[in-house]
Parts: sequence; C-alpha cells; structure tokens
Amino acid sequence: MEKVTCQFCSKAVLSNNLGRHQKTGICLAAQGRSIQSEFVCDWCGDGFPRSDTLKKHHDRCKQRTKSMYTSTEDQLREENRKLRAMVKSMDLIISSRDTEISENALSIRLLQKEIAVLKTVPPTVVQNITNNIRVDKFVVQQYAKDNFAPLTDGLLKECLSVDVDPKLLLRGPEAIAQLILETSLEGRNKVACTDTSRSVCLWKERDHTVITDMKMKKLMPRLVRPIYSAYSVAWRRDDELGTDEYQAVGEVVNRLRSISTGKDTRSKYYNTMARQIMDANSDLLYMLDEDEDREQDENSSCTS
Repeated sequence: MEKVTCQFCSKAVLSNNLGRHQKTGICLAAQGRSIQSEFVCDWCGDGFPRSDTLKKHHDRCKQRTKSMYTSTEDQLREENRKLRAMVKSMDLIISSRDTEISENALSIRLLQKEIAVLKTVPPTVVQNITNNIRVDKFVVQQYAKDNFAPLTDGLLKECLSVDVDPKLLLRGPEAIAQLILETSLEGRNKVACTDTSRSVCLWKERDHTVITDMKMKKLMPRLVRPIYSAYSVAWRRDDELGTDEYQAVGEVVNRLRSISTGKDTRSKYYNTMARQIMDANSDLLYMLDEDEDREQDENSSCTS
C-alpha cells in the first residue's frame, strides 16, 4: 500500500491511516490544535483522543492502580492494628490510675472520719492522743531498720525446740502465742506493735526492708509454719494420745495449717494469737518516747 506524506507534520504514513494519524497528539500539535480528550480512563481520569490509545493505557493503568490500592490497604491495616494495641495499653493505664484514685479517695475518707472524731473530743483528750503518737512514723521506721533482727526462715526454725508435746495445742491459742514469743520472737528488737488500736506491727524482712503489717497478716503465717510442721509430725507419731485427744489435736493442727497458708486471718482463734503477740511487743513507741524524754532530761541538767 502506498505511503503518503502528512501535510502538517511531514511524517510518512500509509494512505488509509492518514486520517487516524492526523488525530494523534504529535500531528495535532503540528496543526496548532489542542488535543481533544474524547476518551477518558476509568482508573486515573486521564483523557485520550483515540479509543485504541485509551485501550492500551487502560490495561496498564488498571494493574498499576490495583497494586497501589493493595499496598495502601496493607498499610492501613497495620496502622489500625497498632492503634488498637495503643488504645488497649492506654485502657490498662487508665484502669490502674482509676484504682489508685479509688484507693486514695478511700484513704482520704478515712482521714476525714478521724478528723471529725477528733473534733468532737475534748481538747485535753486530744492532747493526750497526740502525745501518745508524737513519734514520727519515719523515726519508727528508721529505728526498726537500724535495730531489728531480720526474721528469716532459718531464724524462725532454729528457735523451735525439737522436743514437742502435741498436748500443748489443747491449751488454746494463748499457749501457741506464748510458744512463739518464747521461741521465734524470743528477745527484743524483732517485731513491734506500733498502733494497738489499729493492730499495726513492724518487722524486718530478710532483705532488711521494714514491713508495716496490719494484724500480722504477713508475719503470722511465717511464725506458725514451723510450729505446724513440727507439731503435725509429732501428732501423727504420738501413740499415747487417746481417741478424743487425738481428734482434738488434729483439729488444732488443721487450724494451724490454715493460718500458715494465710487462709485464716479473721477467726477468733487467729485474733487471740495475734493480739497476745502484739500486746507483748507494743513497747516500741514507749521505748522511743523514753529515749526522747531521757535526752531532754540530760539536756536540761546540762544547761542548769
């Protein structure tokens, strides 16, 4: 087929393709005419003057756009996952803060009640109460840290006598409390009850940390554990106990087991033991008070 030369751009084309050629962008530019975008791509919105040019572009644009969308979706999905994890972490932090706020609010309410009670008490009584608790808590903590012997498991066990009599358990919680005072807590500077009205005790852990213990809930299981261990073995091996005595001792052994595991901290039996031990070790405040009074007396005598 014969080729002809385009009169506008001087390009040689087949005679039957001349009309199509003169609609191309190059030839339209040579004609000084603007490109007419009669055919628009559905994917990117670009316009083309011819349908065949649009078709060639359309297939390439479709694949490229799909790939871009897939990559964007993956990125959005990963960002969404990170945001969910961040929200979950923030929820945990908020929940922890709410718990702290509730605990602080409870402490504030308790202090407000104490203040309200003190306001109704005559001034002389308030002065006496203030004098009884005038030793600063930090002073008490420091004294315990410097002078108390740590209550290690080895110390608690070595104080217990090897020769044990299961019948001792039949004498009641007072006898067991006395046994603890004469063995594990023998001597001074191991534990002190610093607030008898609230049953607050102080003692030192093996790492020399001073523990503030309400009703001895943390210390009592450790004090009872070696006693339970020794007396439960002696009870099972004792052939001289009668049937009733054997059963009665067994009930006490089971109670000691509950105390040694921390499950029993509210029974009358437990409270009787704890109260006797705390009463026997409630002299730390008075001891510090006496030291303070002695220092004041010595200072006054020196000045005189």
